[in-house]
Amino acid sequence: MEKLPHTKVLLLELIHSMHGAEKELCETLPKLKDSVLALDLREFIEKEAAEKKKQQGQLEIVFALLREEPSRIYDDVVHYLSQAKDHLTEKYGRNEVSDSLMIVFNHAISIYLINMHQKAISYSSVLGYNEITRILKRSLHVEMEMKEKLRMLEWSHIHLERMESGTNLDRNIITLN
Repeated sequence: MEKLPHTKVLLLELIHSMHGAEKELCETLPKLKDSVLALDLREFIEKEAAEKKKQQGQLEIVFALLREEPSRIYDDVVHYLSQAKDHLTEKYGRNEVSDSLMIVFNHAISIYLINMHQKAISYSSVLGYNEITRILKRSLHVEMEMKEKLRMLEWSHIHLERMESGTNLDRNIITLN
């Protein structure tokens, strides 16, 4: 029984970290949208920003269920990746390469958030917090969908860059067919 209080502390730390990450993304995504060149990426970022606001609201419900107050803690990993995205945008401007980098950074953040969700779900399940587990599973499903969209965006942008640079052998195949 000693593990349960420790598990609750771990769950709370994860929830606080996830909330901080969602809050950080809510603040940085609107700025990022204006800095990308590709229309499909811009649309994705717009949808993701709206989804992040919903995710943040879901985590605030979890805080209420746990009788905790959301804190203004930022997640260090998400904060660093967001700053790196901003720095690259400032340094290299708007172009296809910076768009691809934005996709890669967002993909990394998505994978990180998925891992946090999975840990939080396992902790809340062990603690018997069925409602919190349900909310977190729904949130995880949304994160998984975003990750899949990012994967498709990443593939299409990298493939497009290769086609434009002529470094891909598929270019010759496509033009011959």
